[in-house]
Amino acid sequence: MGRFNRMTVGGRLVAGFAVMIGLMTLVGLQGVRGSRQINHELDDIFAVRMPSVELLLETERDIQQAVVAERSMIFANASAPEFKALVEAYETKHAEALTHWNSYKELAATDAEREIVAQFESAWVEWSEVSRRIVDGRIADTREGRREALDLVLGQGAEKFDALCRHLASLGELNTTYASDANTRAAHVYRRDLYLQAGLGLAGILGGLGLAFLIRRSIAGPLRRVIGDLSLASSQLTAASHQITSASQDLATGSSRQAAAVEQTSASLEEMAAMTRQNADSARQADALMRKANGVVATADAEMEALDRSMRDISTASEETQKIVRTIDEISFQTNLLALNAAVEAARAGDAGKGFAVVAEEVRSLALRAADAARNTAGLIESTVASVHEGSELVERTIAAFREVAASTAEVGGLVAGITTASDEQALGIDQVNQAMTDIERVTQDAAAAAEQSAGTAEEMGAQSAHLRSFVGELEAMIGSASAGVEAAAASRPAASRRPAVAAAVPARTARPAPDRHSDKVLSGF
Repeated sequence: MGRFNRMTVGGRLVAGFAVMIGLMTLVGLQGVRGSRQINHELDDIFAVRMPSVELLLETERDIQQAVVAERSMIFANASAPEFKALVEAYETKHAEALTHWNSYKELAATDAEREIVAQFESAWVEWSEVSRRIVDGRIADTREGRREALDLVLGQGAEKFDALCRHLASLGELNTTYASDANTRAAHVYRRDLYLQAGLGLAGILGGLGLAFLIRRSIAGPLRRVIGDLSLASSQLTAASHQITSASQDLATGSSRQAAAVEQTSASLEEMAAMTRQNADSARQADALMRKANGVVATADAEMEALDRSMRDISTASEETQKIVRTIDEISFQTNLLALNAAVEAARAGDAGKGFAVVAEEVRSLALRAADAARNTAGLIESTVASVHEGSELVERTIAAFREVAASTAEVGGLVAGITTASDEQALGIDQVNQAMTDIERVTQDAAAAAEQSAGTAEEMGAQSAHLRSFVGELEAMIGSASAGVEAAAASRPAASRRPAVAAAVPARTARPAPDRHSDKVLSGF
């Protein structure tokens, strides 16, 4: 019983049908065996015994008709046509009797028959000799022939005829006995097969009912559990399909909005890319201008250094000129002293020294003028030297400023070059981001299409769930009173083996995890 319960439904059905087929095979084999026995007996009756009896009867009838013709010849006129007819009738019946007897001999199969057949043939030879003497004597139509024929008919002919009839009667009785025995055997086989087939049929019916009850009980329980699981699964599938439909529709709507936002973002990125490329071009132009300005500043710095050297040379020349002017001033002072001394000496000389006094006066006047010019020149030179010093300091400050400008320009050039490189890299990055946004837009559109397809699939799942529920109803109708069994099966299942509720299995869309691909085996009853 335990092994039977561990068998599959197909195995149980095969086992049940195998038992029924075995019983039917036994009934059929027994029926075939009995039918063959009955057919053998009937064949012996109808194919051997009845034809044998009929042939024996026909043989006896032919012999009797031949004997009638033979005895009729005794009292018939040998010259009359009736006599010839009697002779022909005798010959014909004699030949027919022999033909029928030969046909019977082919059917004789038992030793008893063959023994009587031998006796009959011996008696047939004796009767045929006596009968032939009677006919021949009567055909001769002599007094002795007629007398002998009459004596033979009343004597040996009658005895030989009676012996033939006794042998034929014995064969008839023997065949009748064989037919009766065959009929008895057939009736016995019939009754035996009838009782046996009735017993086997009753056993088959009882065994079939028992197997049907056993198979029904062994299948109905698992089917009820399966129906309970299918009903629960169909309910969960329906709820899941509704939630999937809603989620897919929301996903499709969100994907459409996201696709629009991605398209706007892509357009903005394209504008940013264009502006970045323009900034990169402007930065390259500024870099070129800064490099040019660096060249100009370097040239100006070199010119300012040359100007500084020239100013130093002018300052040095002014100092030398100032020294010369001092020397001239000293010479003018000495000349003025000498002119005073000469005037004093000319005044002492009197008239002789008037001319010399005039010359001394003129020299003094020239010395004064030279002293004034030297002082003016010294003032100018001092002013020029001061201006040269101021200009030299200004040139030095200008050179320092130019150097700072050159350093700043170099730094600005480096910054502009960095800005240019960064702008190029930024433009390249924005192009890549733009390409990525294009891919995201395509993926978003594909996701929207997939969400719509998922919604359609969820609707199809709902329809299939309805079909599943209809199939469950058909199974319930098939096994009968399945509602209680379904509830009992659902209640008896362990809590760990039940599927979780769909609402708990599908969390909120704001934080949906990866879907659980594990599915319980609903058809565990099999």
